[in-house]
Amino acid sequence: MILKARYFLCFPSAVVAVTWAMLATTLHGFTYSTPEQSSARVIASWVNSYSRSHGGGLPRSWQDLQNVVEVPVDDALRHTVPSRRYAFISPPLKLAAPLHGELVAINRRDIFDSTLSMSIIGFTRGVQGPGRYMIYRTKEGDFSVSWVAADYVQDLFDQAKVALPVPDGEPERIWVKEARRAHLIWNIVWGIVIAGLAWWLWRFFRRETSWGMMLGFWYDELRKRKRG
Repeated sequence: MILKARYFLCFPSAVVAVTWAMLATTLHGFTYSTPEQSSARVIASWVNSYSRSHGGGLPRSWQDLQNVVEVPVDDALRHTVPSRRYAFISPPLKLAAPLHGELVAINRRDIFDSTLSMSIIGFTRGVQGPGRYMIYRTKEGDFSVSWVAADYVQDLFDQAKVALPVPDGEPERIWVKEARRAHLIWNIVWGIVIAGLAWWLWRFFRRETSWGMMLGFWYDELRKRKRG
């Protein structure tokens, strides 16, 4: 019975350990940046180039950047279509803490973006939001990008008494939909794994321990009473 008990317990433990090891190893050397985040950084680099060639001036519209980009901006960043999804703020707004500088451009509406977090099972894709990406000029004169919550954006524009940009009507990002789907699938998978292990352990304790046998007997009697 001792050998049987050890086998009964070691087998599900081994399954969990192997699963964890396979997922954890995929995280090694992994870096993650969403297309939305990458696009915001590209826009910041365009604004930086424009500012340098115009004596520190800032673009007021996408048309101002055409000489910098040389191709239509939506062709350069097809996956985000920035001319529809980002608006320039002119004059720029002074940012509130914890950020410092002045806001140059921002998403036209609150969005969600995918994330990557690490846990004991490896990496897990998730979704953050609602929020927006801000392209802003720091006090040092550099251009940077930051993800901020929707409440921060609303408070910033309310305090400045400036209307938010007109929202775009673009569909939710493909990578966000994929992250939501992946999250749902992982929940289902781990739900099945946990249910399977619970059933496995229930069978073991019911057969191999005295209190488990008593609990199983009580459970069977209870079911018979309900049926009768």
